[in-house]
Amino acid sequence: MRKEKKTDFFVLLFLTFLFLFYHQVFIKEKANKKIEIFIPKNLTLTQISQLLKKKGVIKRDYLFFFYAKIFLKEKNLKNGYYQLMENMKELRVLFALLKRYSIPVWVTIPEGFTIKEIGELLEKKGICYKEDFINYCVNPDVLKKYNIPFPSAEGFLFPDSYQFFTNSPPAVVFDKMCRRFWEIYLALKRKYKTNLSDSTIIILASIVEKEAKIDSEKPLIASVFLNRLKKGMRLEACATIQYLLEKRKKRLSKEDLKISSLYNTYLHKGLPPTPICNPSKNSLEAVLNSPKTDYYYFFTQNGITHIFSKTFEEHRKKLQILTKN
Repeated sequence: MRKEKKTDFFVLLFLTFLFLFYHQVFIKEKANKKIEIFIPKNLTLTQISQLLKKKGVIKRDYLFFFYAKIFLKEKNLKNGYYQLMENMKELRVLFALLKRYSIPVWVTIPEGFTIKEIGELLEKKGICYKEDFINYCVNPDVLKKYNIPFPSAEGFLFPDSYQFFTNSPPAVVFDKMCRRFWEIYLALKRKYKTNLSDSTIIILASIVEKEAKIDSEKPLIASVFLNRLKKGMRLEACATIQYLLEKRKKRLSKEDLKISSLYNTYLHKGLPPTPICNPSKNSLEAVLNSPKTDYYYFFTQNGITHIFSKTFEEHRKKLQILTKN
């Protein structure tokens, strides 16, 4: 009797499995909306199952967990970016996560983004992981290959619109952005003759990028910094201190101005050690084709436009008039 009961149990279990398998594979889902999902690295099967349910891709996380275990596919699940559908069959989702197709996506890198911000955007778009991208940008062999004289590629990733594939290697993304930078930069250098070194141009352009709010003022701001450099004055650029902070502030405090760092241009003369962002074509051009002026000072009057002065006394008086009004 016991053997018969065992046999009946396994037959029932097998029939149940066949029914579930048939329902999962051959019964099509209703047409539902697309769901974009990004599965981070190092998630457990339980966490992946719960994430899929939370995003609305599946209804039964336990069933997805069961199929991954029964087919011994837990270790083969691939992290990355997926385009799935709402309320899919759990088994279909399992097969999709085993394949991980790549699809083309467009991404626009804003002007003045740092490597960290670019990495965050790339991960959000499902192109590659932030940490992998950042690590690639500081790889000494990579920097040497692309003629980058700094300890990171900050300043050499051109802000533009690019088409990449999801789940791309960081090398592919980096190559496209860095080659675009050199293409634009070398074309500008051929157009404008200058005695400035590449390092000076790119670092200064990154500061101009962060200090200027409108393109029309970039050449004037560049002229101020160039004048101060020639005279041996400190740049006193707030943007270089902002680069040190975890989060950008609307207004720097007195304590911020005392931060002990070579990036603190309120304390140290000359340029900071590296670029502080990835500058646009307009910012590079502003440095290469900066007008000759007698300006040594400027301040913002409304958070957008700036007032320029030739002397500190003139600068102080204009600032007093603005604060009174």
